[in-house]
Amino acid sequence: MFRQQFGHDSPSRLTVYRIYQKFVDTGSVENNYRGNAGLPRSGRCELNIAMVQQALYQCPLKSTRQCNFETGIPQKTVWRILKQNLGMQPYHIHVA
Repeated sequence: MFRQQFGHDSPSRLTVYRIYQKFVDTGSVENNYRGNAGLPRSGRCELNIAMVQQALYQCPLKSTRQCNFETGIPQKTVWRILKQNLGMQPYHIHVA
């Protein structure tokens, strides 16, 4: 019946299931590839932000490398948390 009405084969069960899952997950079946592709980013979750904030509260002069070893969060993620979530700016102390 599908072929008679639409002129081609019906979609497979897997296709229908994937479309349904996309609708359940995103609320839409639109093919917007931004946001749907790749692994979900979980490096800057609330738990990691709190861990970095607590580590810096204990010792404000701590470097990103020391924070990396203490929390187990990658150094680049620590740097992103400091800059984007906590609003801190990197600086270097220079001796005059």
